[in-house]
Amino acid sequence: MGSGSGVDLFRGFNEGEVSEVLRRCAGCGRFVLIGPPRSGKTFFRENYLRNKLGTGVTIDEYTLGAPTAAKTKGELGLREKVMRILRG
Repeated sequence: MGSGSGVDLFRGFNEGEVSEVLRRCAGCGRFVLIGPPRSGKTFFRENYLRNKLGTGVTIDEYTLGAPTAAKTKGELGLREKVMRILRG
């Protein structure tokens, strides 16, 4: 494991997820990780994705908080925020 982040309590899950990423994203030039704060995005990137996706793949990481039931006028919803990130 890299990044000195300790023991991976979800190793089986993470290995399954990276296998799925590799299956679906073969030949992708960009991979985007999106999740709430402190959800393990950086750990997953450094310990599972970085060495398996290859040097030509850009890995972007974004933090989005948990959505609230009410959004203020003019505020983007979670779906809109994700789409904005994916469009670059």
